[in-house]
Amino acid sequence: MSLDTILEKLSESYFKDLTNPVDKIYVDMELLQDFKLGALLNTVTVKEEVEYIEACLPLYNTKFNNRTAEYFPVLKKTDEELLNFAKENSVRTALAAPWTRIYDNLNRILKHLYIRLKQTNDVVKPITVVINCVDITYSIKLFDIWAKEMKKIHPFVEFKLVGYPRYKAPLDFYTDFDMFFIYDHETFFNTEGLAAAISPGQRKVFKTIYSPPYINDKLGLDPSEYPQALASAKALVNLICDFYYMPTGIQLHKPTVEKIYNGNK
Repeated sequence: MSLDTILEKLSESYFKDLTNPVDKIYVDMELLQDFKLGALLNTVTVKEEVEYIEACLPLYNTKFNNRTAEYFPVLKKTDEELLNFAKENSVRTALAAPWTRIYDNLNRILKHLYIRLKQTNDVVKPITVVINCVDITYSIKLFDIWAKEMKKIHPFVEFKLVGYPRYKAPLDFYTDFDMFFIYDHETFFNTEGLAAAISPGQRKVFKTIYSPPYINDKLGLDPSEYPQALASAKALVNLICDFYYMPTGIQLHKPTVEKIYNGNK
């Protein structure tokens, strides 16, 4: 059985298990848009570089870490350089950053929640989605444009933007969320007091958490050992929440890439 198939089986129930009440959702914006790839796209000056990025995407979309630059070695960038560019050129980065599969899945989940609420309630209670953006200072104007478009699709959802350092907000900030989309679940669960804050002993309902599959390089695992490592990590985290892997794979939006490339020439 391939790793992709195993990962799918570890993740496949995240729609059918959406039975817990959801009033408030936390989302790391870095899961919805790939800012480091957006920064990389802002460096292309010749068509061959665009073609090279496209050729590397199949491998990039199967990664098990949070790194970017190493998957495009010919371009000779580092993740630090990409993040620095992203922070210094927030608007350019946001406009170039591709949307991920998790963005599509967030939309699907919100639609699912609406259907379920409509079936069980005469009045649909609003859901609040709080977007936290760390790697760039997200333009309020751009966010408002995005939120307005999202409201057309999900009129029962309120979207808010915050900019806390990743998982460093006061602990009580996290307690009211029913669902989390987490960029780095290893850091999230290793943050002192955070797991206890979102999963108190007196809980009646588990929180739901989605995060990309992650393998720490320090474990020194062979790829053949990844399935067992992912399954073990999932089983451990499931003791305190409903945890699901959600891959971030992206596709380039050709008109956007062409506009960036033409502007960089």
